[in-house]
Amino acid sequence: MNVVISQRSIKDLKAPRTGNRIIYDSQIRGFGVRVTAAEAISFILTYWIDGRQRRFTIGRHPELTASAARAEAVQLRELIRRGGDPLAEKRRRYAAPTMDDLARDYLERHAQIHKRAGAAKDDEGMLRNIVLPKLGKLKVVGVERRDIEELQHKLRDMPYRANRVLALLSKMMNLAIDWGWRTDNPCRRIPRFQEEKRDRWLSTEELERLCAALDKHPNQVSANAVRLLLLTGARRGEVLSARWEDFDLERGIWTKRAITQSRSAPSTCRSAPALCSCSSTSKSRQRPRYCFRVKRPASLCEKSKSSGPQCAKPRESKMRACTISDIPTRAIWFPPVCRCRSSGGSSDTRSPKPRLVMLI
Repeated sequence: MNVVISQRSIKDLKAPRTGNRIIYDSQIRGFGVRVTAAEAISFILTYWIDGRQRRFTIGRHPELTASAARAEAVQLRELIRRGGDPLAEKRRRYAAPTMDDLARDYLERHAQIHKRAGAAKDDEGMLRNIVLPKLGKLKVVGVERRDIEELQHKLRDMPYRANRVLALLSKMMNLAIDWGWRTDNPCRRIPRFQEEKRDRWLSTEELERLCAALDKHPNQVSANAVRLLLLTGARRGEVLSARWEDFDLERGIWTKRAITQSRSAPSTCRSAPALCSCSSTSKSRQRPRYCFRVKRPASLCEKSKSSGPQCAKPRESKMRACTISDIPTRAIWFPPVCRCRSSGGSSDTRSPKPRLVMLI
């Protein structure tokens, strides 16, 4: 049965007792209206591709009027004439990866392979708590600049975190381009928030109190780890992952290992007081593989939760012990008491005051 499909003809449709019935338009080839036993009415387009019949649902009535459905049917017929396949394209859109998929692949194929364990864990936390609740269900190809800007705007009170989230999303979008999931990066040219330096300098009096607290601490292995941080300006991860084979106590040289992807070669740091601290640790116990590994940390230390060695980590209580109360748990000791140079370089003991640099 062929009629000119219009609003009037749709009102005259009668629902079948079971199943559905399709009435085709007499002017546009393959265009029709389908009515089910539940009286649901939809506009459809039937066409053939490579010898196979396909049926594309244009939309439902009354959300879509007959005239609007006719206009869309004409456009679809033109697309089919040029070799397109509307149904296949619709299925591809439904099967397109979402931001949830991109996040999972980013962690498994990039972060866990190319980044340090702590950095990968931080990325996972930002995705789980910030990004995916807002963007997780969106198609990767459908994420727009406006979506990223709105997410960043909500984090305006945390500029450091907002910038880290933006950098994470930008990297993910670059990978999506490499994987063929989209063709552009919506994070490009989005301005970052201004970041203020968060240096906390220890005064001479505070440094003296800290050293006094270290001298009184019952676990001198843990205390020596903090002393080495103070005397060398090394990163916390460098100290906690230090091995005895890295130290030449006779020559007073510590050859630090490369703990990050960006540092391709180890560096050497010379400091007589620092090596004295290591020597006292060496004499006070049998030498395990790692210098500052502890089995049962005391109250001022805690075990590392990373996949590496279980090393002593200074906690906030160590700062409380010397009445320095404004230092958070995630502070890292980074005092430039001596300058670290490349292998074979000398040490310069003339340096500014010790300081604390806060982790972001």
